[in-house]
Amino acid sequence: MNPLNILILTATITPKTGVPNLRRSDPALRLQDYSKSLEFYITLLDANVDFIIFCDNSSSDISTLKQAASKKGHKDRVEFISFEGLNYPPDYDRAYGEFILIEYVMEHSDIVLNRSFDESGILESYRPLYC
Repeated sequence: MNPLNILILTATITPKTGVPNLRRSDPALRLQDYSKSLEFYITLLDANVDFIIFCDNSSSDISTLKQAASKKGHKDRVEFISFEGLNYPPDYDRAYGEFILIEYVMEHSDIVLNRSFDESGILESYRPLYC
């Protein structure tokens, strides 16, 4: 069985205020950026990617992203998750937030949860691609 290529796109559409070194903090602009990125990665679904999981940790409205995936005919191959995951101290920095996002995906994604694990707990036939 060939391993699945699952692309995990992490996002913070609405960042906390006062995040150091954050150049784009406007949620509307960030949503546009994520929309453009998603549009590009959807083109890879028929080439190198089997599924896309888009996960936002700011509990933002992602309905426009869902609609875009649906219009491209890929609503069954793109999963959207949004949760409140910014409740950690600011001095933990953004890398900590990325770990929380990946952990949340592994524990809550239907795409991930509907795959089988071997005895060691490693997901079989799974090759995650992170962006």
